[in-house]
Amino acid sequence: MISLLEGKVLSRGISSVLIGLKGGIGVTVNIPQSYLVEKKELFLVGSEIVLHTHLKIKDDEPVVFGFLTLEERDLFLRLISITGVGVKTALSLLGNLGVEGLLKSLREGDIIRLKSVSGVGEKTAKRILLELKGELVKTPPIIPIEVEEALINMGFKKIEIMRAWQSISEKLSVLKLDSEELIKALLRVLKR
Repeated sequence: MISLLEGKVLSRGISSVLIGLKGGIGVTVNIPQSYLVEKKELFLVGSEIVLHTHLKIKDDEPVVFGFLTLEERDLFLRLISITGVGVKTALSLLGNLGVEGLLKSLREGDIIRLKSVSGVGEKTAKRILLELKGELVKTPPIIPIEVEEALINMGFKKIEIMRAWQSISEKLSVLKLDSEELIKALLRVLKR
């Protein structure tokens, strides 16, 4: 299973990017369309990118879906496990609402907000609420950008930082730590 890709953006489509991996391999990765609008600076041709991925075999062909965070990928996987929610609908939900917007809709039982996304009707919105409401209202914290940038400036790769973050965010109460304490905790993991 391909769970993570790190490489260079070689080209961009409407809702996909071609990522060049070391060794001359190029992988087309389907992403939420909103990335190319709201986070376009991360997807400029020539930019280094790390994506959390999911490989799905569709009509005997492998299709790769990519996300900037583990939370987005995990929510995508949970969405496509719901009857009536396909990959296009799941990408639309994440692209239009984002993780926080989707979780807020679930917490508040906001069917109207869910239905505002292309491909989501009343029946599907109710099914999503029914299956996910109690399950996904809490998400793990996201690494603060200033902490990530500080570690990148120290010479660490984004993939190393993300692995270290996963390690400490599961064990520590990271929300109670300030940026300096988070950097120290991450450095302890990164220097092992």
